[in-house]
Amino acid sequence: MKQLIAVLLLSKIGFIANEAVTGLKLLEKGFKKEDLALTVLLDFPLQLFIGYKAAKYARDKKPLAPVLSPSCSSPLISRGI
Repeated sequence: MKQLIAVLLLSKIGFIANEAVTGLKLLEKGFKKEDLALTVLLDFPLQLFIGYKAAKYARDKKPLAPVLSPSCSSPLISRGI
């Protein structure tokens, strides 16, 4: 359980800066505020659905596999490596 908590907390670090800057960059590039609000509105149900699917896969023999595989690659992808 301690390992799961550590992985979940550490996996959020890679996404904090991305989530904070994405909206500002989109507005800077000419994205309208109304369109940004629509994307946020559509993003919430999508996160619920993906969370439900991830929970179904977490009942497998390797419960950390759905969390570890994207968490390990996201810092590399965000740096453009």
